[in-house]
Amino acid sequence: MHIPQGPTATLALELFDDALAAALRPSPDYDVSRWLYVPNHYSEYRYILGTRGRKPLICIGINPPPPRRTPWTHPPVRPADRAFNGYDSF
Repeated sequence: MHIPQGPTATLALELFDDALAAALRPSPDYDVSRWLYVPNHYSEYRYILGTRGRKPLICIGINPPPPRRTPWTHPPVRPADRAFNGYDSF
């Protein structure tokens, strides 16, 4: 479970361009040709999390699901799986 280290307003944010450049370099942690994590390390925030493809379905998330499953929560990838309809990534 993620426990925030403090208020969002006090976070030192990595610039998006720098985080994207780092995420495009090869990584021993994941296959950068299939996945896009920006920033590419664990942090309090994430600019982008998705798979790579030629026709992506863009999903905008405001808040992750709670750490435990309830009847009202689903894994975050499920909506993208349901809505494939010709899309090859999310």
